[in-house]
Amino acid sequence: MVSSSNRIASGSSKLLAALPSLIIILALLHILPFLLPDTHDGLTESYEPAKTLRFIYTHGAAVHKWGPFPSLIFGPVYACVLLAAKLGGHLGKLTSQYPFGFDNAIVQMGHMLLAARTAVLLVGTLSVYYLCRTLQRTLNNTLAPVIALLLCLTTSLVFLEPLADTKPDGMMVSLLICALANYASIVLEGITVHTALGLAFFYVASLSCKELTSTTLMLPYLGLLVAALLARRSNHQEGNRFLRLLVLSMAAVPVFYLLINVIYAPHAWHDRIAYVFGPLKDPAAWAGPGQTRLSYLRDTAYAVFAALGWGGLLVLALALAGTLRRPSRTLVLLWLPFVGHLVFTTYLGGYMPIYFMLPLGPALALPASYLLAEWLKTPREQPQTTARQSIAIFALSACCLFFALSATTLFTATHTHTLMQQAVQQQTSPGSTLDVIGLWSASHTEPTPGPDGRIIDHRPLYMIMQVSQASRPPYALISIDTEKWTEEIPQRPARAALLKADTDFDYSGFQNFNALGYQLSGVTRPTLPGWVFPALVAGSHAYLDNGIDTYRLQSAAPSAPQQDATARSVKATGN
Repeated sequence: MVSSSNRIASGSSKLLAALPSLIIILALLHILPFLLPDTHDGLTESYEPAKTLRFIYTHGAAVHKWGPFPSLIFGPVYACVLLAAKLGGHLGKLTSQYPFGFDNAIVQMGHMLLAARTAVLLVGTLSVYYLCRTLQRTLNNTLAPVIALLLCLTTSLVFLEPLADTKPDGMMVSLLICALANYASIVLEGITVHTALGLAFFYVASLSCKELTSTTLMLPYLGLLVAALLARRSNHQEGNRFLRLLVLSMAAVPVFYLLINVIYAPHAWHDRIAYVFGPLKDPAAWAGPGQTRLSYLRDTAYAVFAALGWGGLLVLALALAGTLRRPSRTLVLLWLPFVGHLVFTTYLGGYMPIYFMLPLGPALALPASYLLAEWLKTPREQPQTTARQSIAIFALSACCLFFALSATTLFTATHTHTLMQQAVQQQTSPGSTLDVIGLWSASHTEPTPGPDGRIIDHRPLYMIMQVSQASRPPYALISIDTEKWTEEIPQRPARAALLKADTDFDYSGFQNFNALGYQLSGVTRPTLPGWVFPALVAGSHAYLDNGIDTYRLQSAAPSAPQQDATARSVKATGN
């Protein structure tokens, strides 16, 4: 007879627990070197490695809109790359400005970015494995956590993609998963000093990457406090112990926060918080001009759908049905991270990009694992998995891998840089100068060589607006999303104010590119490999709707009616 503790500690249980992490790695391996080498991480908005280099150079005094914890992780990673460059004679004295002391900044900073992306993926997969093993132990079930994590995480592009880039979202959700593992251990096994401090530390570490998770564990902490008070009434001694350790955990939260965020550079922290929760958080700057309460709720529902993926939606429906059928205090506590993040984020958000719901997948895995464990109870005398169960779990893993690869391939195929490369080759002439339009201030604006003798102009839009037409680049390329967001600026004064705070330029006078002497000459849309089915990727139309508008400078600008007619014709052809 195999004891339950031996079942969970066995090698097969550990192997099964690694399945979700393995699928995540396989799905993201092709993204790790994507768009590298480069001097910045163009995968998403990241600012690495310059952000961490400035953080180290200024001893934490450099103000940035995101928290410092990723820099504390990337710092040692970059140090290894810098040491190799120094020993190879390719690094001079470090500076805070480009090229930061490198003799070949593009290649060497590309190595730094590859190392940082690998570190994010490693932290993410280890956190998923940690949560899976914790749930296996606390639920005394080998299969339930594996199935829940496979369905809740691996079918969601919103969850997968951040684990391969250096934007703080990946590190944020990974550390939140570690906090959720400690929370689940407290709910299912009882509180210890280790889990109390682990919950506090990982919670603070997560929100110190990005404040998006700051409300995720507020409701769970409140739920634990109510549970401790109820336990104190039924069992005074055990209830007092629970309450003391919970208070320790709650008291550790501000201590950890001060150590990670404030103590070494309080003025930088103050300025960052004032910016993040001031103009940067203003919904009037980010929401569309026509947003209503109904459209906001519709955007929220879509964000939940995209964040969970098809597997997560299936699990959500089954978990809700199971909870209504057999509610319990433990199950309610396990639902609190999901409910807390959904309710607080919806109430406080004001606008709803899909990444706001990124934590929902890992949070849903807690109640889903509990319910699956109830449905998949294994008799003590039965081995931990039968041959039929093994076949079923590996078949599910293969399906999830296909979903995950479809999602990540769709991401690279529809990425702005992929489309931009296609637009450069198809819509511009060899030897010409072109500008990839951005709105925000840039670290360097000097032209760089492009393919087939082209020159890439890196000036942001506000610089182009301030020079004469003769000094503007012959071609201007801009993503359709950015162009739409830019054209809404006159209707959104808060958006213009946000941009002015960054660039010291007032964009409110911007009309369109036609007014700058440009005429739309081509539209580039995504093309997918034949084996990728967009319907498998929840929220895929948000990626498929992207594209690149290519504008050509006119020597003699046509009249406004002619410009509008040409623009409509080209856009219709592109669509």
